[in-house]
Amino acid sequence: MPVNSLSQYLREQMIVKESDLQDLRGTKLAVDAHHWLKEVVAPRFNEPWHSVMSGIPLTFEKVIDEEIKRFTSHDIWPVFVFNGVSVCRWVGQAWERHVQTHTTDLYAKREEAWQKYKTGDFQSAKRAFANASSGSVVTSTDFLAALLAYFRKKGTQFCRAPYLSWPQMAYHVSPREQLVHQMWGSDECLLFMGLVQVDRLILSVNFERRKFNWCSVTDICTRLGHITHSQFVDCCILSGFSSEYIQSMQWNTSPVGDDAHGSPLANALKQEFKSIPDTARALQQLQGCNRWGWELLMMKFHMLTSSGELPIPDGYTAHLRDQFMKIKNLIHHHVVISSDGTPVTMSFHNAQQPPPGRSYPPPPFPINNVIPFDLDNIIGPKLPVIVYYLLSGGYVGTQVLDNIVHNVMVEYIPNIDSQEYRDFLQKIVPLRTQIAFLLSTCLAKYDEQYWKAKTLGGGGSRNAMDCIQWHMDLTPLNTPPELYLDDWELTWTKEVDQALKTKSTGDAVINFKTIMRFNTLALKSVPSCPTSKTYNNFQETVSVILLKTLDLLGYFTHPQQQHPIGKEDSGKSLFAEALDYVDIKFAEHGLLFIELLRTSALTASPIAPPSNESVQPGGRMPITPIVSTDSISNQTESSVLLLTRVFSLLPCTLEAGDGWQSNKINRDVCAFHVLVRSISKTLRNLSEVVLTVLLLENRMKVLNHDPAANLQTLLNQVVDQLPFGKPCDTALGLVMYHILQHHQSNPMNHNQKQSPKEQWEQLRLATVFPNCTNPRHDLQQATEFWHDANRIVEKLAGAQAVAQDFQAKFQAASKLLQTVSTRYGFNSTNKPSVPVAQPAKKNK
Repeated sequence: MPVNSLSQYLREQMIVKESDLQDLRGTKLAVDAHHWLKEVVAPRFNEPWHSVMSGIPLTFEKVIDEEIKRFTSHDIWPVFVFNGVSVCRWVGQAWERHVQTHTTDLYAKREEAWQKYKTGDFQSAKRAFANASSGSVVTSTDFLAALLAYFRKKGTQFCRAPYLSWPQMAYHVSPREQLVHQMWGSDECLLFMGLVQVDRLILSVNFERRKFNWCSVTDICTRLGHITHSQFVDCCILSGFSSEYIQSMQWNTSPVGDDAHGSPLANALKQEFKSIPDTARALQQLQGCNRWGWELLMMKFHMLTSSGELPIPDGYTAHLRDQFMKIKNLIHHHVVISSDGTPVTMSFHNAQQPPPGRSYPPPPFPINNVIPFDLDNIIGPKLPVIVYYLLSGGYVGTQVLDNIVHNVMVEYIPNIDSQEYRDFLQKIVPLRTQIAFLLSTCLAKYDEQYWKAKTLGGGGSRNAMDCIQWHMDLTPLNTPPELYLDDWELTWTKEVDQALKTKSTGDAVINFKTIMRFNTLALKSVPSCPTSKTYNNFQETVSVILLKTLDLLGYFTHPQQQHPIGKEDSGKSLFAEALDYVDIKFAEHGLLFIELLRTSALTASPIAPPSNESVQPGGRMPITPIVSTDSISNQTESSVLLLTRVFSLLPCTLEAGDGWQSNKINRDVCAFHVLVRSISKTLRNLSEVVLTVLLLENRMKVLNHDPAANLQTLLNQVVDQLPFGKPCDTALGLVMYHILQHHQSNPMNHNQKQSPKEQWEQLRLATVFPNCTNPRHDLQQATEFWHDANRIVEKLAGAQAVAQDFQAKFQAASKLLQTVSTRYGFNSTNKPSVPVAQPAKKNK
């Protein structure tokens, strides 16, 4: 368990008790979602190939439904509590060393798995990939976003805490709230439970045996020598954690460098607090009334250094005090959300009373109800209530908030590292900075003193590439030019609804292509002339979010002209005109394709391993020609790379079964999708930030008779319509790669005529890809999209936004696709898309 030596102590002292599951019947149970996913759900996903493929596990819905049914079949109603914004990491060097060690081990395991796969030992490769994933699939941002959306769809109760889930769970169970009856989670929960008079923690549930294990905070403190809960927390802090979310005491780290790294004094102190029972006994032996952890630490410190044999590094005492006080304040004053939506600290309602017949000494600082003045540097700044509401409902992710709270950009560990991935991260830094700045400038209106003091740009001068080598893009945020996104004179009428209806569904379609007809309706938004346009329904809200997203990406032009009535002359940029070439059903894929071209992520070159050369952060979002750096002399090979990569952007109809059963995976396609997932997530973050800003500025109209219920309904409708909600998978790219392999290894024999149907059957797709249920239809759709993509490349190349040699390679790939699709009978018969006509401007 995460608290060092605590699990062993609980077993040895037989503090953990077992009870019948019947005792939980009829209860509402708060469940630590992170603990449940890693300990219960992750072992159920037997999909080893998924560790290098994009998307979510095929058995996702099946496994989640079965696990939820385990609760409800015993009349137990779970409320899953997720972690929110990451708490401030105040020991940066130690965290980065931890990430470096973790990623080095992870990539060593994955490289071993790839070597086994290369030799054809698929079974050993599957086991190696499964070992390398180690449950990481359930902690990815894509998986968590999909899970929260699925919970909303199924009506499963959940909430996302403002920061850590453990104090939020304890607060829900507390006598003050009583929203749930009991809580199930890891032993980190024990650090927070005593603060709100919660005593019992469920450690594990065995549905097969109909038993559950639990422990009591009172029993633990009594067995440790009748210590208080505050003293128990001190013992845990000094003994250390192995938690992913609470930073443990770093004995071998000094803020002034590596002076204390591996020093004899640091190692001696670590040995003094190697177990919680030893620390508790030492605490009991302290003289005086204020027996708490800091006094014990200082007593041990002076005892070890009194002889002068152990040198004291410069600043080491202040370093220890800073760490201990920050960890203690993080626990004692952690921010949670009350039932009325108000953010409060755990200590706000705490009035700890000693048991009858025993008087505890008055707790010293920080164990009191005085909130530290620098709590924002320990946990994070106070955010507006509406932001906490969006987080709690899973309507927005945490990545952008993490970026602006910590003033760094965090990029999570990719499945496959490459030089293209590292270069790509640098190219989208300006876009991510602008997204963060868009939200932070809006937050400044609500906490002007904090957000204006917290400048985007301070935070160190380390080389950004040094951090990316640890796969954590900790680039300090540079302040971008001031930006005010336009508003749009958009009113959803019956005529608009009728114009956006499609023949296939009969419903109005709102996506990046259909809303471009409103590009002429922009309203200039500047500080001197603010707009107060409100949007009355989810159609208007979704449309304006997509318009603002395209506007920030540079898809609209805004000449320096303005009408007297407050409008401005606006039109389509080169990229909007290119997006017009895609069919309505491919609008999202078309935008993704264009952004991959703009960032030079889509090339005809093989993915290269990372180099050790440092790359400095770039400027703004590049609109420069793509410079060809292809080292491939074989034109067919470059065509294969382009076809498989573009086809992998399209969805493939898949049957869940028991997970991905095919042994056909391709490292290049999987590595390319690391870039695809990164840009998709960035574009999703942009739309979520625009939604947040609209709510913060009170621009979304909600009916007054029941604002809470109507806001929830409106947000559910809006979030379901936002783009890039589902991650792309690589399946169709892998199918296309198999077809191209078959085509090259089995040249067509013109003397032996075979029909496309016979050629198709020779591919044996049902055997090679048993999860693909309708590959011919999916390939036809992808072929149709390719034709639209080809016109996009022609458009951009004509404006010199794409290099001519790249266009030539794309045309060569088109010829290969024409040959292959005709041979196997999946060529598309649909005509290329044409741009949508613009509505006439109305004269007022």
